[in-house]
Amino acid sequence: MEHSFLAQVSEVLKKEGVLFAYLFGSQASGKTGKLSDIDIAVYFKEDLTPGERFDKKLKIMARLSLLLKRDDIDVVVLNDSYLLMEHRIIKEGKVIFSVDEKKRLDYEVRAVMRYLDFKPYLEKHTKEILYG
Repeated sequence: MEHSFLAQVSEVLKKEGVLFAYLFGSQASGKTGKLSDIDIAVYFKEDLTPGERFDKKLKIMARLSLLLKRDDIDVVVLNDSYLLMEHRIIKEGKVIFSVDEKKRLDYEVRAVMRYLDFKPYLEKHTKEILYG
């Protein structure tokens, strides 16, 4: 990722009160093509309501679209995300912004622990679907 891209994104995230953010998907893996979008996962302070987080997500998407002159920016709110998405983002994504490293590391540890607790059930369920 270009430094100017990260600086622009960081400024928007900071203004909207994001604690930390990841770039994930094809942009993070470096496997981009003509149709590649920009996937960003953000984590907000816990005292925001789901509605407030949703409003901030829309503002981030709009501001980044204007700033980067693209309309293919997707933002995932980690506070409201599901377990498998969180795990994928932590595992494959790249941290692009953080104002609270302790909070980010605590979040990652909790998310990975929840995933590992759930993984045996997921594997069992997957086998049942595949093999009956």
